[in-house]
Amino acid sequence: MAKPFYDFGSAPFRDELLAAFVLPAARWFLRDESSQYLLPQASGSNWECSLAIDFLLHVATADTLPEGLRDEIDQKSLATVSWLLTQMTKEGPSAASWDGVSWDTAVCVRTLLRVRQRYEAQLDSDLTKKIDRSIDQAVNWLVVESLHWDTEQRYAGGPPDLAQVLHTLIVVGDERRELLLSAELAAGVAEQESVIDQIARILLAMEERDRISTASGDVDVSFWVDAFNSSEVLEGLAMYLKHCESPRAWGTTRHRDDCMAAVYRCLRFIELNQSDGTWGGVADTCGTLYGYLRVLSMLRDVGHEDHVVFKALRWMCDEKQAMADGSFLHTSYVTVFYALALWQAYETWPLAGKRGAEVYDIALWNTPANTTAERSLRLEIQISLEDAQRALRTLQASRAHQQRLVAAALVSLISVLIATAVLIGSHSLTVHGNLHGSIRKADLFWAIVAVAVPVTSSAVGATMAVLRSRADTTVDGSSRRRSRRTIGRRIRRR
Repeated sequence: MAKPFYDFGSAPFRDELLAAFVLPAARWFLRDESSQYLLPQASGSNWECSLAIDFLLHVATADTLPEGLRDEIDQKSLATVSWLLTQMTKEGPSAASWDGVSWDTAVCVRTLLRVRQRYEAQLDSDLTKKIDRSIDQAVNWLVVESLHWDTEQRYAGGPPDLAQVLHTLIVVGDERRELLLSAELAAGVAEQESVIDQIARILLAMEERDRISTASGDVDVSFWVDAFNSSEVLEGLAMYLKHCESPRAWGTTRHRDDCMAAVYRCLRFIELNQSDGTWGGVADTCGTLYGYLRVLSMLRDVGHEDHVVFKALRWMCDEKQAMADGSFLHTSYVTVFYALALWQAYETWPLAGKRGAEVYDIALWNTPANTTAERSLRLEIQISLEDAQRALRTLQASRAHQQRLVAAALVSLISVLIATAVLIGSHSLTVHGNLHGSIRKADLFWAIVAVAVPVTSSAVGATMAVLRSRADTTVDGSSRRRSRRTIGRRIRRR
């Protein structure tokens, strides 16, 4: 079991992250003692081997490493590079690829460039020639593929594939400018133009826009399919911005301003779309965090959202998925993104220089105090329910009052009719044909009236009291029934 963040001690967070998670991941890639290659080679995945080599070459630069680990990294990385060279597919007289896939080919080219630079003194001449020839042929193929991106029939590639090509060709142009210029010339690119500028144009044309509501108002965001895809495009566009500012840039760089705006909007999209520390699935989260950290390390004057980084790391490094053997769920294709994200956090996240407790504290205070959409909806429904109940009680009270008035009027009328009938029957009141009456026995008349008036008043009062009591019982009973149902649901839920 890996060491949880809350057990980190007084050392800088980055050092404990290295010891508890980064180095175990490195050992996992190296652990197959029966093979001279890195572990992903067993599955035959070119790109997994390439990304694993990238990660291990970074780890080999750490200040302090266990004895023998750097030598093991060098041996198995070089052996795996030799295997990668045998996996290339010819695409023409001077072009080749890995599996005919732009994404894989672009990633592998960058790895070969890094290995060529890192181990230049250790490579024999034969391996050096193979690496150089493979880079040349792959670059030729990538340039042609990118120029015909919108017309050629191909596998279901998308913005991330083109972004990886952009990233790789910028690296090639920076390190081997003559090679890229030669490939552009062979592909028919005009001298004043640049394939890099054309790829940036296509990526920006693929951009999707939206507005997201936040506590401080609506904001514009940009994305490409989802967070994972967007993070790769974001990295490619960040590389393009660096290319625009480089004194070694060539050809046109017409899309700098549009690219800068898209990068800022996409960063906001990634930050606002994190949910419980994740962006979709496991590989998506690891890859998105890696791209997010990479881009922020390249941009000036754009700080990290520390709570976003920390929550993603906390989720990734949870014991339920960061396995004790150093892998992420024992799965190679996820572990490569997981490992690269860990390294970026170790190397580039400014907050990682503080102690674990300080990292926790700062990330907590930087977390926006926003209610979730679900909670807002529940509160809105509860308020609506209470308003409806209040209106119902008012309606019931009004109806009961009207019923009491009608009943009182009826009782009064009946009482008057009864009193009149008694008076007529006792011959104390005589009614003539024109509805005029005359009192014949005054003493008896007023005696009956004296009895009828209080009796009528009492009858009316008693009737209204009974109706009021029934109305109150109805309202209170409904409230009690609602309360019993609510309590019953809570008990069952518990």
